Amino acid sequence: MSPQVRVNFPAIRDRLYSFLPRLIPTERQRVLALTVLSGGVCGLAAVAFHVGIGKAERLLIDRAISAPHFHWIYLTILTPALGGFVVGLALQYWSPAPRAAAFPR
Repeated sequence: MSPQVRVNFPAIRDRLYSFLPRLIPTERQRVLALTVLSGGVCGLAAVAFHVGIGKAERLLIDRAISAPHFHWIYLTILTPALGGFVVGLALQYWSPAPRAAAFPR
């Protein structure tokens, strides 16, 4: 027969209770993690914005320049004008707060 091993559960419990508070992150560690996470998300958003601008340029401007004859002139002028019109409508009806801040009465 093997000898019985006696486990001292209160001692293990006390050691575990003294170890667990060290695993809980401090306020500085939580702020650091939040800063790293928000920096990563903002970096990804900037890259997505840059890629979106490139795709919009290829879709609208490059297509307008490659149009036959002199139609590219009209398309090149009309594309940003229509974009500004859509943004103006969005500011007017969808989100009026930035418009009010930019143009106070």
